[in-house]
Amino acid sequence: MRFLRSPFTVSSESNRVGLRLTGVPIAPVDGADIVSEGIVTGAVQVTGEGQPIVMLPGHATIGGYTKIATVVDEDLDRLGQLRPGDVIRFGEAEADAPVWMLRDLVRLARLVIARGVGEFAFEDHATGARLRIVRGRE
Repeated sequence: MRFLRSPFTVSSESNRVGLRLTGVPIAPVDGADIVSEGIVTGAVQVTGEGQPIVMLPGHATIGGYTKIATVVDEDLDRLGQLRPGDVIRFGEAEADAPVWMLRDLVRLARLVIARGVGEFAFEDHATGARLRIVRGRE
């Protein structure tokens, strides 16, 4: 995957919402725009121009760009310390990645429910993992 092999430079357009990166464009397979869906801090989205944006704490709760990765919790603080011009590379997560992905989903579900939605459900068809939260119950 070109994303994992390529260096990216932090753009001066970065802010508390997202860390905008520039580098070799990543061409989405089915286009960059998707039906809006929930996103978590650390989600990596790709714009129509093929440039990644890493969602930071000020991000919206939903997004409509293709998501290609999620930064692990342990690396989120480092992202907030990057400055325009810094160069970064992404790597694959260790084997416990499904655990942190489920933690992210639980956080997202609680946020969605806190905003008045009564139920949140998720199923990963590749692994069979399921998560369902109904207003206060997991």
